[in-house]
Amino acid sequence: MKNYLLIACLAMLLSSCSTEEDFNQDKQDLVTETKDNATIASRSGTVTGQYGIYHDPDYRWAFVQNNIWSLDDGDYGADPQQYVWYNDINNWGVKAYTTTGKYSYSGVKSYAGLVYGRHYNNVSRNNNGFPKQIKNITSNLTAEWSMYVLNDGGSGAKYNSSFDIWFDPNQNQQSTNKYEIMIWTKRKGQWPINENNNINTPWKSNVWVWNAYYNVYKGSIGQQQVLTFVQLTGYNGSNNGTGYINAPLKKFIDNAVSWGWMSNTNYLTSIQAGFEICTAGTGPADNQKANFVTSKFSLRI
Repeated sequence: MKNYLLIACLAMLLSSCSTEEDFNQDKQDLVTETKDNATIASRSGTVTGQYGIYHDPDYRWAFVQNNIWSLDDGDYGADPQQYVWYNDINNWGVKAYTTTGKYSYSGVKSYAGLVYGRHYNNVSRNNNGFPKQIKNITSNLTAEWSMYVLNDGGSGAKYNSSFDIWFDPNQNQQSTNKYEIMIWTKRKGQWPINENNNINTPWKSNVWVWNAYYNVYKGSIGQQQVLTFVQLTGYNGSNNGTGYINAPLKKFIDNAVSWGWMSNTNYLTSIQAGFEICTAGTGPADNQKANFVTSKFSLRI
């Protein structure tokens, strides 16, 4: 599906990411780092390359990542020319043209977006207190995110906008974490990982969290446990449709703990917000790529 599929039966394994650049890097530069033989950075406000990342010198609480992970397994449906465009924390997005590819499950090609905390060896420059044990997290962990999609490819498009929140018993975990909570704020044509043989049947239905209803899906890949909250208001999406959330993320974590899904002794290692893309756009040319746009974003930790 994205990073956690690296441990699935597909046996795909991402190698370590690069080290950070100097904290006082020139404001005009995008960070150029290495991960295997692929990252490219430019000075044009775009993040390219399979694992290209960018630390905004004016916003040191998160970094931007391109993260086309499925290329590592030869997924011919992925777009190697996908890129993240970034102006500021309230104005960024992803452009990609992706096709069905080789996977029959969901065909996720990438998960591009923002990372707070640690993603493998990449760490946000202001570490925000990560890792942090769940029992010590306060209700201040609150997010607001507004996004929409342009030129998504029509009825065959499949994608979601989602928070991806990672936990592990090991506070120094630098690879795939054991627990993952996803919060889908918008989706089109895509279903979450589900242990139920009927993918339409959630583990829990109509769960009220803060100001919206969610269906909750539970599943696993190997030893990794995945819990997905799918927002039930406005999530089906269409061209130019919007997705929105304004809620304490701590409420979702508290539900997961109260249901016995994981213990509050685990450590929060990363909060990511981005776009999980299966198929989108109508052609490889730039003006035919889907454009996943963030118009407002904040995360209070």
